[in-house]
Amino acid sequence: MNNNYQKKIRIAKFLSNKGYGSRREIEQLIQKNKIIVNKEIISSPITFVSNEDEIIINNKKINLEKKLEVWKFYKPLNYITSRNKQDDRPIIY
Repeated sequence: MNNNYQKKIRIAKFLSNKGYGSRREIEQLIQKNKIIVNKEIISSPITFVSNEDEIIINNKKINLEKKLEVWKFYKPLNYITSRNKQDDRPIIY
């Protein structure tokens, strides 16, 4: 099997792994013709890409070297994880 083919994955998975949105968000951008791969607007989420491809989202070239970062945070006792205040306890979001 061709080595380049093994490196290529579907664009939605590729971009979500790079931190550019969820797969569903990426697919919505594809439907709105907001993603360009190698100077061609893509219209199908069944597009395979790799780090060698040039990808533009909303007229901005993306950084393919960007790695997804995951942060771990331990919530202090008596705090609520919410966007909305629910009672007297402090919130974190």
